[in-house]
Amino acid sequence: MFKISLNNLRDGDENYLNVMLTADGPYQGDMTLNESLTLTAFKEQFPEMSFSIDNITSGRLYVGYGPLPSAPVPDGDQYYGWVELTKQVSDTCVWINLTNVDLVGLPVALAGVTPDNEQWSLGYNNPITSIIGDLEALLVSTDAKITCATGKPDYSPVKIVGPNIVPQSYRSYNDFIAELRAASAKLCITTDTPSGSQAKVFKGSFVSAPQQEAPTDPVISLTSAEGDTFVVEIGQLTSEIIYRCDGGTLIYNGVTVPQNQTATPLTPDDIYANSTFRNIMIGINEGYLKAIGENYSANFPYFTPFRNDIGSQYAEVLHNNSNSYGFPYADSNLKVLIQASQTSTLTLSILADDQAYGYDSTPPNNGNQPLSGEYSFGIGSGSQALGIIEIGNCRYLANPSGNGSYGGFLPTLSEWTKMYFSGPGQYIWFKTTGEGSLVGTDCFDCNGQPYTGSITFDSNKYAAWPANISWNPAKQSPQKPTDS
Repeated sequence: MFKISLNNLRDGDENYLNVMLTADGPYQGDMTLNESLTLTAFKEQFPEMSFSIDNITSGRLYVGYGPLPSAPVPDGDQYYGWVELTKQVSDTCVWINLTNVDLVGLPVALAGVTPDNEQWSLGYNNPITSIIGDLEALLVSTDAKITCATGKPDYSPVKIVGPNIVPQSYRSYNDFIAELRAASAKLCITTDTPSGSQAKVFKGSFVSAPQQEAPTDPVISLTSAEGDTFVVEIGQLTSEIIYRCDGGTLIYNGVTVPQNQTATPLTPDDIYANSTFRNIMIGINEGYLKAIGENYSANFPYFTPFRNDIGSQYAEVLHNNSNSYGFPYADSNLKVLIQASQTSTLTLSILADDQAYGYDSTPPNNGNQPLSGEYSFGIGSGSQALGIIEIGNCRYLANPSGNGSYGGFLPTLSEWTKMYFSGPGQYIWFKTTGEGSLVGTDCFDCNGQPYTGSITFDSNKYAAWPANISWNPAKQSPQKPTDS
């Protein structure tokens, strides 16, 4: 059981502000689902301004002005915000996040502790009025700007609706897709790994546009080493679909299927198709795809998002100003999803519009690493003194349940790149050309003695490190290697 405590920083608005909890699946807790309560009524029911939850599936906790309907409308005139949370019976933590995917409106912040009792906080590093001003400057139409009715005299705040709801208010992706097509931009997309199966790698490219094009002509065509095919038609890759990351179809192994299949349970082919589409949408919305050179999806976490003014400008503003979702797949590598203790109290703060509050640039338990890839590594237990391992924007955290072990997929990098260890503040060098290489492993101790073994990638492109690895304090980081 965990608790959620409300902290209202909008003094005097208790009779105007409402709270409501919803869930799309099983729920056990103190608060009645889909019941809109003023903060005054909430306090009468919960004098300590907190309530308990045993479990909840796809939950949302809304805060807004006026009575909240069971499904608030993003492009309506109600001023509200919300957080998302899930804690199923089998979970060992509460999964929770701030979200601004649909709109930027009433600001809220979250704080609590991780299962390891480490404090975390999600919020905004600039006031919501400033963020709304930045978003207004991006709009190509006014459909996304809505003046809200609050019921409070002389208070009519503005909210901004997201591009997944009103894509016509934001810049089109048409020119960018045309640029990728003109260059036949290469794609190398690694899928998720279904239980009991292997990940697949789909390679191919964007398809050049013919002089006269039909909506059913391909815009993306990929094939796996196993012979599977993945095709997206040009009529199924509109700006609306890209912003929403959903809404159309694709062709997998010759069969037309939804871009996001939701059958229960998902088959391995469903997972292959869904994750390939998801990774392409991340590449476009976060600005990783480029016209020249191969686009490896495994490298997306390594890159700085929104490079060179490419990608979703809306998501970029949210990324730069908050710990909140700015587009549907922002949990992949933008550090917006938190694992909270299932026996703790989570604090939801209701912020004033001119208040910057709760933002943490490096929230805990948020590693940022490829979900799949050609290369991987594992470091044995007792090695947590290495701290956070960083390769570019990739972050690998010691596994608490693995007693200080590390592991995961690596980006595919042909140039020598630093593998940085925050614990000792030192680094070695890493690249994946050929069978992959690591230079500087003689800088480690193992069980308190200088390490004299060899750490290399095997035929499966996996590098196994021993247990109880730490930095040798007598060593300095090596010079960048030179290839002969």
